Amino acid sequence: MDKQVTSNDSQKSPRRVIITEDKDDFVESECACNVCQSMNDVDEEWDSFTPKTNLQKRMKDVIARIETREKKKRKKN
Repeated sequence: MDKQVTSNDSQKSPRRVIITEDKDDFVESECACNVCQSMNDVDEEWDSFTPKTNLQKRMKDVIARIETREKKKRKKN
């Protein structure tokens, strides 16, 4: 099931975020464009990221729980 979230801020143009159920794991791109290289870099940085503040710790913990939950869902299907 896809979900669509629309934000309309008077100072910015309307933005749409489409959330889909992604069944694939991240695979590093071999493409040399800036966007693909940035995605590869972010993935590597996230794996080695050490939170310094309580907010960063909380955010990393929440994301880890979401990842764990979604992996369990995939195993069931």
